[in-house]
Amino acid sequence: MRLTDEAFWEAHEANRQTPEYRALRRRKLRKVWWRCFVCSWWYLLRFGSHELQMDHREYWRDGALIFGKETLADLRACCPRHHLKGVNSDETVLSQRRGTGRAVVWFLVSLPFRLLKLLLWGR
Repeated sequence: MRLTDEAFWEAHEANRQTPEYRALRRRKLRKVWWRCFVCSWWYLLRFGSHELQMDHREYWRDGALIFGKETLADLRACCPRHHLKGVNSDETVLSQRRGTGRAVVWFLVSLPFRLLKLLLWGR
């Protein structure tokens, strides 16, 4: 079954408004402790769970849309920064996670030097 982009997004939005989807979203957020799949930022403490978005691992199964038939395994909780639009493989999303990890390590390694610079030069 081939859908136009407009029909697809209408079905997507209609699914998001159903009580079943909202309950599934809440279950997923509780399961991952309200953390982004990529950066593990704990959004509940800083922003609230409304900032996290559900990323579908896939939209189609056996030639039909999975809307209304999603399981916890079909969804990933992502912050707005890491929610890539469209279907993204686990490898693509995990490569983002590795990049985030490198940034954190680089920040921690460079922190003593930044503090020393701040103490010595005031900037």
